[in-house]
Amino acid sequence: MAFIRKFDTTRLDKLTGQEADTYSLLRQDVFEGKVFPAVRAGRIDFYYKGGRLYKFYSTRFERDAKYTNYCADGGRDDYESAKKQKGIAYGRF
Repeated sequence: MAFIRKFDTTRLDKLTGQEADTYSLLRQDVFEGKVFPAVRAGRIDFYYKGGRLYKFYSTRFERDAKYTNYCADGGRDDYESAKKQKGIAYGRF
């Protein structure tokens, strides 16, 4: 069975609000080599420090809610909190 690796990138161009802000931060980290994007059939998974940081579907990003238990927000924005929580969950901070 072959892997299906395709994604309509025009979806990313249509993002607004918080979704556009999250994409901007993810994109910057991808270019810096901190986050790895993995193209799947109809979605993109973004990996950070050994775990999936976000899933992007048609118009939204999703986080795995179980990682919010690993640390308090501490005044960080949502994106930085997500990265911190993911790193702690995988013992990489």
